[in-house]
Amino acid sequence: MLEIIKSILVGDNLRASLSDLRNEFKEEKQLDRTRWNEILKGAGAKESEVIAAIMSALENDDAKTRKNAALLLGDYKEIIGFDEKVSSEITEKIWATYMQDDTRFVKSSYIKALGKFDCLAYVENIHEEIKRLQAKELGEEEVKHTRELRVELSKIIENYESERPVKILKPIKKKHVILVEAEDYIRKDLARYISEVLGDKVSIVPRGVRVVTDNVMKISKMPIYREVWFLIRFRQEASSELDELSRSLADSELIPLLAEAYGKEKEYTFKLENTDDVLSKNTKIVGMAIEEETKYRLKNVTSNPDIYLRIYSKKDKGFAVYGRLPDLGKDRFDYMCENLPTSMSPIVAGQMNELISGYTRDDAQVIDPFCGTGALLIARCKRKNAQYVYGVDKYGEAIDIARKNAEAAGENIYFVNRDYFDFTSEYMMDEIITEFPRMENKSKKEVDEFYKKFIDKSVEITEKGAMMFLLSTEQDVIKKQVRLNKAIELVRTIPMRGREQIYILKRRG
Repeated sequence: MLEIIKSILVGDNLRASLSDLRNEFKEEKQLDRTRWNEILKGAGAKESEVIAAIMSALENDDAKTRKNAALLLGDYKEIIGFDEKVSSEITEKIWATYMQDDTRFVKSSYIKALGKFDCLAYVENIHEEIKRLQAKELGEEEVKHTRELRVELSKIIENYESERPVKILKPIKKKHVILVEAEDYIRKDLARYISEVLGDKVSIVPRGVRVVTDNVMKISKMPIYREVWFLIRFRQEASSELDELSRSLADSELIPLLAEAYGKEKEYTFKLENTDDVLSKNTKIVGMAIEEETKYRLKNVTSNPDIYLRIYSKKDKGFAVYGRLPDLGKDRFDYMCENLPTSMSPIVAGQMNELISGYTRDDAQVIDPFCGTGALLIARCKRKNAQYVYGVDKYGEAIDIARKNAEAAGENIYFVNRDYFDFTSEYMMDEIITEFPRMENKSKKEVDEFYKKFIDKSVEITEKGAMMFLLSTEQDVIKKQVRLNKAIELVRTIPMRGREQIYILKRRG
């Protein structure tokens, strides 16, 4: 690195020296301000001289040298840093050079470097530059570089714009085809649930449950799906050619859907995500093409969009496009004020309660022996009424959170900070519903003893005919306990996530 610095100072083989220093910056794992000062001292160089030499290279006649100089200044800022005065001078120099340089392949490098600095003073200039590029008629040889340039300019702007506020969604009355995504284990029950609640026709598809409905807002309140995706229908069959896709989208239901959901606006933002192999390598190009074909009514952003788009190649021809409105259904679980990393998510809690709904009853006395932050019990109360509900957990932090969540959900649940095996009640329970703690680090003997102790305690506190709904990965252990304890019988097992299953047990009576 010492020799590289010396070469830059004297301008020897400058293009390669600038590139070599960039590579050294990336490979030097211990490089920071202290280490850099030591290197400069060893080279007998002042930092001001090195910075001046790099900045001077921005005026070099060789375009690739100018490109390397700009990128090196960005790396320098990111890894080592400059004081405020120097940063301001470099930013001004990079922007001025960008405006003066007409070499297409270099211009995006200036903007990439600029993005590492404080660009607040240049936000308006950048907005104007984006508008200029959008209005410019491009020759075929200009398209690639101009699109890349717009991407880099837009990234800077996004850093200085506040997060998209949560928009109040308007009722979506028009019938849309909706893809309700769900895990394999819940799809049939989700289809049944939607059919019973709405009376809409549903079909199970590879990515979830497909529905044609005018009850979009009601579907969005359901607790057992993960995401709602709209099928964006084309006015004409989308071409199988990638470069025609953006044209088809511009004339599709996409903008009308956004206008219906958010009201008529000058522009909407979108982000492409999780596209298939055909699109993954061309995401930027497709995003830019959509902007151009919609005359920039749709703006491609990297975060906080009005709609997420997924595009898949169809087996026969053309593409299927799905859109997700990020605020639709976002408030379903607002009552979960807090959660812990090890606690059950409210979606899984809702799904488990739906899967067992044929075995639960109204006005039951219910307990969750390992309740965590209360998601499973809250979902149980929302699915069917219960008379008395108890949540038990030996972790005080979880119980404190569970109480807050239940209060926010408007559910009357008694949470007890105690080990389940020490729990007592004047009431006998009708239902036990729980997710067992993971015991991967326990010996087989310890697991056997824990489950036996659990079953014995559960028989002790339940009425004859009571139901137990146990989510566990320990299939062999549970079936062993069922064989050994004649007070219970296994009614059914229901597959869930991975190796987990719901074991439905009944207290013999």
